[in-house]
Amino acid sequence: MMPLYMPKKVADRFLERFLKSTLRLGDEIRLEGFLVRFPDATQFRRVLWKSLSPAYGDFEIRALTPFPQEGFPLIPVLFPSYLKPRGIVGAVDGRVHDLSLYSGEAGRFVIADSFESMPLERYLEYEKPGIHAGHIEDIFDATFAETAKDVFLAYFLSSPIYLGRVGGSAVTLLNVNSRHYAQSFGEIYDLVNSVHSLLRKDSFKVSLRYDSEVDVTLRPAFKIRYDRMSPKSATKFYATRRSRVWEKSVVSEGTARATSLISSADVPFIPVKEEARLGDPGYFREYSLDIGLYVFFRHLERPELSDEYVSRFKDRMISRIEREFPDIVEAMRLGIVMDMADVNGMGEHAARVVSAMERFSLGDPVDLATDLYVNLFDRIDDVLGNRIRRELASMRMKSRRERIINRVLWELNVLRPEGWSYEYFESKMRERGIERVERVFRQLLDDGIIIMKRKGVYTAVGNL
Repeated sequence: MMPLYMPKKVADRFLERFLKSTLRLGDEIRLEGFLVRFPDATQFRRVLWKSLSPAYGDFEIRALTPFPQEGFPLIPVLFPSYLKPRGIVGAVDGRVHDLSLYSGEAGRFVIADSFESMPLERYLEYEKPGIHAGHIEDIFDATFAETAKDVFLAYFLSSPIYLGRVGGSAVTLLNVNSRHYAQSFGEIYDLVNSVHSLLRKDSFKVSLRYDSEVDVTLRPAFKIRYDRMSPKSATKFYATRRSRVWEKSVVSEGTARATSLISSADVPFIPVKEEARLGDPGYFREYSLDIGLYVFFRHLERPELSDEYVSRFKDRMISRIEREFPDIVEAMRLGIVMDMADVNGMGEHAARVVSAMERFSLGDPVDLATDLYVNLFDRIDDVLGNRIRRELASMRMKSRRERIINRVLWELNVLRPEGWSYEYFESKMRERGIERVERVFRQLLDDGIIIMKRKGVYTAVGNL
């Protein structure tokens, strides 16, 4: 039977700290929490205007809440115009007042003397998760079948490299025409959509309470900055990548029908029927906030693995699958099945999978990630191998080379928008099996597809 875990809920501790000071009339108070829109701000401001505008001038009404969870209170705050509160979370120093002094209505509010905006991670770091890795492992074991557990561990516990958000790899469940494999993923889909938004890496839409319950739309962006790609560039890339001619797909059109579960696919998963059914998802839903906070803190401790670590894993992985699944490797080089690229492809996802396994401390992360990929490729070969081989056979050698070169140029421009070196170009080309790289490079220069930005630094301005 699934053991019952009863950690002190993280959200409860935020509430206690938020209300640790009494709300007695005239008290000085410090409140820290999420800065939100107050739904009755216009009426609130109208009630207070005649009495307080002579002392404070123009002002606006906002509110603070300790944690975006349904049923939590919010405290209205009067901000004089010179304070200009901005940001997701912050700290307010002020004094407690009551509406009954200014109108026939009742309810406490705070007049702010000062406001300090703070990073989200600083606010959340005040408390630690109410659950640890051992408990989370048991919850995953009770929820998912064995192989599905590893796939969703990689989704829920990984971190991105190119987008500044908690969480990482996306999963595409492949619906294939076979009795052995699953054709319906309703239970998994419902579970993913029912867990806490922090674990899904989504924003929040919540109800909060002030005297009577009021609805507040709250969409804080849970972002952590990365240095390898600017947030602006990353957002532009992810928003437009579907329309690009070089966009990879899990399998090419007409090969199989892919059902997208969570945004764009980074790893394809073909579950057998048993793996598409859940065990007891109740604990997963109940503790999804705690799991989300655990991932958040582990993310802050080690947002991503070093390039060298990921590169070693990728080289080792490619070497193994080249021996066991040569046709799949060729399809990956062409982008027919999970592009081999370090962005929006196997390289990026491999980094996330190894990252998830490492932060969860389940064993050697490289071994665990390798086992996951071998299992996935074995199923792809079992179900789609003949179709992949037919598609490869139908492609002319010239078309293959052009497709690979275009993908390499696109990847280089995304990874190094400021420009890249010949050595980097050469390593990417050899990774995809292209020989005589220097000759190819010179031809691209002559054709004007590559230009030199400055000495030793190049960029692609076109495609073949």
